[in-house]
Amino acid sequence: MTQITFSPNRSSAIRALIPLICLGVGIGLGEMALIVIVPLLSALLWVRPEWRNVTMGDADTPLGRLKKTLAACQDGDLGTAVFMLDFDAVEPILPQDARAIQTTLAARIRNRMRGDDVVMANGRRGLCVILSPTKQNDLESLLQVAGRLQDCALVPVPLDHRRLHLSCDIGFCPAGNGSDTRAKQVYEAAQAALDMAKTFGPNAIRAYSKSFAPILDTSDIRPQAVSEALQSGEIQPWFQPQMCNDTGAIIGAEALARWTTKTGRVIAPGQFLDTIDQAGLSQSLNTAIMNGALSALATWDRAKLGVKTVCVNFSSQDLHDPTLCDRVAWTLDRFDMSADRLTVEILENVVSHGGKDVLHRNIDRLAKMGCPIDLDDFGTGQAPLSVLRRFPVSRLKIDRSFVRAVDKDPQQREMVAAIITLADQLHLKTIAEGVETQAELTTVAQLGSQYAQGFGIARPMPLQEATAWIDQHKQKLIHLTPLGRRA
Repeated sequence: MTQITFSPNRSSAIRALIPLICLGVGIGLGEMALIVIVPLLSALLWVRPEWRNVTMGDADTPLGRLKKTLAACQDGDLGTAVFMLDFDAVEPILPQDARAIQTTLAARIRNRMRGDDVVMANGRRGLCVILSPTKQNDLESLLQVAGRLQDCALVPVPLDHRRLHLSCDIGFCPAGNGSDTRAKQVYEAAQAALDMAKTFGPNAIRAYSKSFAPILDTSDIRPQAVSEALQSGEIQPWFQPQMCNDTGAIIGAEALARWTTKTGRVIAPGQFLDTIDQAGLSQSLNTAIMNGALSALATWDRAKLGVKTVCVNFSSQDLHDPTLCDRVAWTLDRFDMSADRLTVEILENVVSHGGKDVLHRNIDRLAKMGCPIDLDDFGTGQAPLSVLRRFPVSRLKIDRSFVRAVDKDPQQREMVAAIITLADQLHLKTIAEGVETQAELTTVAQLGSQYAQGFGIARPMPLQEATAWIDQHKQKLIHLTPLGRRA
């Protein structure tokens, strides 16, 4: 939503006109107008200093400021760069919190930048940083700037009575140095770099490259296009390895849907899953991912990589399908795989209201077939603990909202330790997801989580790349020190 911002000089000038404005309003609309309008004007004009240049106005937008900066670069044969920042948290960010987060981060960044650098809001929770004209806009220098910007975001943000841990994706594009560059092109290029970073995120940094595919407008994703992509095999699973914390061995992998278009652009599932649900294509997607996952297992078996299981996410629509168990049994038989090779992953909120219906019967039958059941996002939904008795769960996935900064935040450590203790008492395994650093991996292992996955171990990869990575990792195992729980 576009908001008005005032520079200090403009604010001072307009404040001087408040008596005249109020007098005019009072004459025209009466006394009641003064009671309503004056507080509104005050709220607009006496904006806190840290909000100035953070909100976007019609006359003072990032694009407008970029035009001025590029013009200044031409005068002195200098360069600039545009950085697009997008912040995210593992827990939902409420609209009223988004502004506070944006303001806090903008103030932090402004303190780390030069006085003439521009820091402005860009969307609901993003920021745009424009460097003032400089001679140092080579790739290495700009990567260092991006790193400093990211450091500002990775420090927890105090919010009410809690500390919010954020991730920050950054895309940037250099410009200037005598080139005839149009502001809109640079702005859109930086946005394209951010889109690419978000594909590889969290906490990814990407510089713009001409090889980037055009930005995909998600509104263009139609049911027919998704259906054709499923039929043509464009939507396939990518694989994120899961590691045993005691041995370092890769014991499994999670299959995650990715859409690779004919142009080579990789579309994340968040951009097309809603369309699939609305079009009633959930069963087709589940079948495609399950086939790809079991095919990958067969490939890894032939290569003797020792991967024991592959995890496939089953949506609420999948679990309410009366034919689900028959389809799973047929697919396992087709690939000559035993049921224990296919781990069924279900979200905590999917089973929170489950009863003696199709969903419950399907989960129970899948477990009796021998499929391990993972309860995903544990601790973030509305499910009571009785779910752990009602459903035959074999492993809890500790949500990344608890894993993030677990090595630094005592409250995070206490929460993870509590989940692991609960699992131990119920004879369940745990896997920590969203591990992003070696320190986080070491901490969750020492707290007693048997398994881990996350970008700190490996990112999701297509089959060929995942196969090569697992093989290389296996060769390195001899040099690894076990990370298991301390004695």
